[in-house]
Amino acid sequence: MIDLDDIWTDIREDRRFMKTRFNSLYLREIGGLLDRRGFIETKLHLWDNTSRDDLRPQASILISIISRLERDKGVRKNNGTGGYILKELSVLKSLK
Repeated sequence: MIDLDDIWTDIREDRRFMKTRFNSLYLREIGGLLDRRGFIETKLHLWDNTSRDDLRPQASILISIISRLERDKGVRKNNGTGGYILKELSVLKSLK
């Protein structure tokens, strides 16, 4: 079973996450990519995006978040859950 509460807590405790301004369209794009293509292709895409000044902060923290998601067996088995979490990061960030 996936323990979303632990995952959300780990992500929220990362100061880089709280300092980064996310574009909701970019989060949806990356979440959809994770859902369709999996963890490895999504990380490769994000690593490529770190070369762009406008995407570097978002891409860097998303790589870290995806690494955290990969540690959870349930998320690793279901790319859709990982994609959903990425798509909802802006909502998570707004919760105090």
